[in-house]
Amino acid sequence: MEIQNTQGVDKTKPNGSVKKKFFLILIVILLALAAYGFFWVQRSLKTIKTAEGAIAELQDLRKQNDAMKKEVLRCQEFISQKEGEFGSFEYCKKFIEWAQVNLYE
Repeated sequence: MEIQNTQGVDKTKPNGSVKKKFFLILIVILLALAAYGFFWVQRSLKTIKTAEGAIAELQDLRKQNDAMKKEVLRCQEFISQKEGEFGSFEYCKKFIEWAQVNLYE
C-alpha cells in the first residue's frame, strides 16, 4: 500500500519567496540607514549653529576688548598730559588700574 500525499503541499520553496525576503531585508536596511542619516544631519546642523553662536560671541568679546584697550591708551595719554578735569583724571587712573588687573592678566 502506498501512502499518497493527500494534502497537496509541495515542500520546495518557490523562487519568488526568496526574492521577496531579500528585497524586504534590503528595504529594512535602507530605512535604517536613512533614519541614521537623518539624525546625523540634524545633530550636525545643531553643532554648526552652536559653533556659529560661539564665533559671534567671540567676535563681540574681541570688539569689547579692543574698545577697552583703546580707552586705556586714551587714559594713559590723558594722564601723561596732566591737563583736564580732576574727575576725568580720577576716572582714567581707576580705569587703568582695573584694566591692568582684568585685561592684562
